[in-house]
Amino acid sequence: MRTCNHTSWLSFHGNDQIMFRQASTLSDIFTSFDAPAKRFPSLAVVIGNAGNALPSTRKCTNLQDQEGLSLQLDPDTAFSDQPALFAHENFSRRTKLSPEPMPSVCHRHAMRELQWQVSSLAEAVDSLYCRLVRPFADIVCFFAAADDGIPQIADKLVPWLEQSNSRNRRPLLYPRLLVILAPSEKRTPTQVKMQLVQLLKQQLKSPVIDSFSMVSVYIRHGSDQTLRDRIKRETDLAKDFRARNHISLNAVHFDRLFRHACDHFARTGEAQFDMLAASRLHRPVPRGLHIHLADLLTNVDTYEDMTAFAAPFIARCHALDNYAWDVPYQ
Repeated sequence: MRTCNHTSWLSFHGNDQIMFRQASTLSDIFTSFDAPAKRFPSLAVVIGNAGNALPSTRKCTNLQDQEGLSLQLDPDTAFSDQPALFAHENFSRRTKLSPEPMPSVCHRHAMRELQWQVSSLAEAVDSLYCRLVRPFADIVCFFAAADDGIPQIADKLVPWLEQSNSRNRRPLLYPRLLVILAPSEKRTPTQVKMQLVQLLKQQLKSPVIDSFSMVSVYIRHGSDQTLRDRIKRETDLAKDFRARNHISLNAVHFDRLFRHACDHFARTGEAQFDMLAASRLHRPVPRGLHIHLADLLTNVDTYEDMTAFAAPFIARCHALDNYAWDVPYQ
């Protein structure tokens, strides 16, 4: 397994032009797995000042020094079939662009110029979460900064939801949303959730709040569950949904598709990333497939031959061609 302490993953840098930086942190984690094709990782995105709330943050002493989004592998699940990844970011670090950091010797990194118009760093970060990270995440955890932190969370969610509602292509899966409040919170989780939903309805131009498959609230003093157990439960629910809908990604697929997603993110600010189309890039559909199938039908003379042979054969051709063994959605 990886032994270095570098966790920097995705960040923005530059002066006049915003540059998107992708470190090989994710690929390096997956490469360290034994039999990565048999591992099905989960990704939890942690937004806000988590501090020492999560075990994974306590094991990284330089987390506050990281630029942009950092990525860590949960050591307790590192050798399981379902390793857990945690991505961390703090809102307070969105104020200005910083120069490109010196590359580390243990990770590769790629710099891409954003080829779409972006007015601010905050807009770029919102787009990164909405269009790049969110389709791969099982859960997004918001830590409220204070007892009145719900309006701040609503303000951060509005750009995500508006970007989602303005796109034609809908994601295959919306992550679950978990709002985490301090022990000093006096209200019940239901009351907090009602406030959040009401604020979003007031601020959204199109009040369609479906970008998260489930919204829940965790108050650290009001539950017998630890925060770690609550995140695991929410993640398991998301993974069950993926399994039922045949959209689970093993580590090989996750890594390959995320690299395509990074290219797509830098190239355009409009279209949503199409996982299914990207999974076909290395094995495109034969251009002459429809011609061969049409020729086959000219040799079918009876209804019995059509129903017993031709129709099942064509269906199998489409199924096998579009869902090869080494791509997702099989």
